[in-house]
Amino acid sequence: MTMQKDMMGRAVRDSFAKLDPRVQIQNPVMFLVWLSAVMTSVLAVASIFGVQDAGVPTYYVVAIAVILWLTDLFSNFAEALAEGRGKAQADSLRAAKKDVEAHRIESVEDKEHFTVVPGTELTRGDLVIVRAGEQIPGDGDVIEGAASVDESAITGESLPVEKSPGDKVAAASINKSGSFTFRATRVGEDTALARIIHLVEEAQGSKAPIARLADVVAGWVVPAVIAIALAAAVAWLIAGESLNFVISIFVAVLVIACPCSLGLATPTAIIVGAGRGAGKGVLFRNAEALEITHQVHTVAFDKTGTLTLGDPRVTDTLPVSGDAAAL
Repeated sequence: MTMQKDMMGRAVRDSFAKLDPRVQIQNPVMFLVWLSAVMTSVLAVASIFGVQDAGVPTYYVVAIAVILWLTDLFSNFAEALAEGRGKAQADSLRAAKKDVEAHRIESVEDKEHFTVVPGTELTRGDLVIVRAGEQIPGDGDVIEGAASVDESAITGESLPVEKSPGDKVAAASINKSGSFTFRATRVGEDTALARIIHLVEEAQGSKAPIARLADVVAGWVVPAVIAIALAAAVAWLIAGESLNFVISIFVAVLVIACPCSLGLATPTAIIVGAGRGAGKGVLFRNAEALEITHQVHTVAFDKTGTLTLGDPRVTDTLPVSGDAAAL
């Protein structure tokens, strides 16, 4: 709960920081919202102090300015929250990938003499002893010994898995009991966990096809709206209308034609979908994978035990003798 509150707090702070025009201009739609909010705010302030007549009741202009700023802030907040969730997912995986000491040996016959080295210094082919309670420093194949290994950091499976010679082990797994020697096959950034972290980070920066389409449309719509607003203002100015009226026309066109939904609907849908998935332990490879999930009608799982509740529970009681109801 504390982590969730911290994430929300950072998202709120970042949403205000993203009001910087240098940030806003990177998103054409939200830049138009920002520009509309600025122009409306200037008109509202001028109307309040009697410097400029907005042509409509002042509270109308103030209300429009507030709505525009809230729209911009909500978009920034949604984006910051999505970034925070993605960072939290990657950080939780990195926590499991923390560097550990590895007990490297020269041969299986001489296990009493070992060298303690950081897990990052292991190379392919190294022989490593893992004792009870230690974290496995790399991916590899068990060549001697037997142990019960907690692989929940990789597979999500809560029950320890028995390992014997010939079985594979993965970095970040915990040896719960027993002792074994394994030969490293993948180390450092080549381990399964490191590749998962890379996929999560890659997904954070990816865009769904519909989002890319929205960006293309926005790239044409935003300049067109600004051009139309300027053209309308210039036309009324040439027609002899007052500067007050011309400014009101310019702001009105920006506000009415601003495609706010184009900038909010798509990213909001992706953020909500990714957030719901992360809350249930589902990580999407990229935004495109999330977008096409509506086409999925069948899901196949590769092995029994993939779907778990996270901890073992008693489901049935079978007495050796007597009545089960009496237990």
